[in-house]
Amino acid sequence: MTASVPLPTPSATRPGLACGRYLFFNPLLRTAMRLIDALTGLRHSLARPMPASLAPDRILLCMQAHIGDLIYASAAIPVLRAAFPAARIDFLVHPAAAHLLAEHPELGQIHSLTHWKLDRSGQSLWRRLLRYLGARRTLLQTLRANHYALAVDLYAYFPNSIPLLASARIPLRLGWASGGFGGLLSHAREWDCAGQHILEWHRRLLAQIPACRPHLGHLQTSCPLPATALARSRELLQAAGIHSPFLCFHVGAGGAHKQWPEPAWHELALACAARGERIVLLGFGPAEEALAQRIAARVPAAAVSLAGQLDFTRLAGCIAQARLFVGLDSMGTHLAAAHAIPVVGIYPGIMDGSWRPAGRHSRIITTPKPCAPCFLPAGCASMACLRETPANAVFAAIEASLGEQVEAAHA
Repeated sequence: MTASVPLPTPSATRPGLACGRYLFFNPLLRTAMRLIDALTGLRHSLARPMPASLAPDRILLCMQAHIGDLIYASAAIPVLRAAFPAARIDFLVHPAAAHLLAEHPELGQIHSLTHWKLDRSGQSLWRRLLRYLGARRTLLQTLRANHYALAVDLYAYFPNSIPLLASARIPLRLGWASGGFGGLLSHAREWDCAGQHILEWHRRLLAQIPACRPHLGHLQTSCPLPATALARSRELLQAAGIHSPFLCFHVGAGGAHKQWPEPAWHELALACAARGERIVLLGFGPAEEALAQRIAARVPAAAVSLAGQLDFTRLAGCIAQARLFVGLDSMGTHLAAAHAIPVVGIYPGIMDGSWRPAGRHSRIITTPKPCAPCFLPAGCASMACLRETPANAVFAAIEASLGEQVEAAHA
């Protein structure tokens, strides 16, 4: 049986429930963090309230994880801008995600750093570690020179930016205790967001800042696309023969355990083509490019593949012009939701409602299993919660979403 899961889906299950304070499982790391937090005075950081008169002139937001994480972290920008209109707001991000906010009108400088644990270069641990330490040393000098008054680390997991912020001597440092190093924060908060959407996590953390509380209604993803990017994407679509509203199929995901079977993609494309829809297929890398081409070949009159032909900005521009987005648990799905594009997401049962795409017009299709949510980072061998999801269930969600669009247009 397949079900459409409402968004977000509260759950009583907490990832890492057996881990106590920390949202990671490694027992050696947990032991080390308990010792570090005890020695650095975490209990004082948790008890200390933010000053009511806080009016920082320079603010540093931090999210060193990947693009999907940064999309939702961008929701903090409008809140802080409303609370501190005159402040300069900078962002520390993962280099692979820097282009997402490169031309954001509310941001000053974009800093980037690849933590060795989040480095996907494929190099040895020692090479990754040496590269990280060198880049960290350079960045630390830059952060100190900027004299930030407040830093907010939005990442609740390990590795976070907290040791870097402490070394940069930023006086006010706000973040979660759940990723470790909470004792190095001037103001820490315990993670208490089980089953809540990631945007709720950010809302609760920003609520620690008194000046932000009246402006939490501004919390929404903020990833504006330059007009030039939209124009270039429109030209590219027209050159590919797409002149009418289209469905966007993003066939890629961050791991093999999140991939939907290829025959199901073929069946879905045939059903959408029979309905008279145009389809644009997107993806990154040789494997996704080949998959997209095979799907397009099944319905050559209805589909065109642009997989492997777009940089991030053009891909985002294409997604932002789609009538509806169909994708997996990946960056593209969150990006579509951030641009208010109706989403049909084909998801595994790994997580609870925390990482569902935000938005009133997002539908998530999964196959319920007794073991879900399992919170296994790489899933299981069968991944039946995803691989048994039939194409007709996804197609039904597409039809329902398109039907809502027609009704809204008539209204």
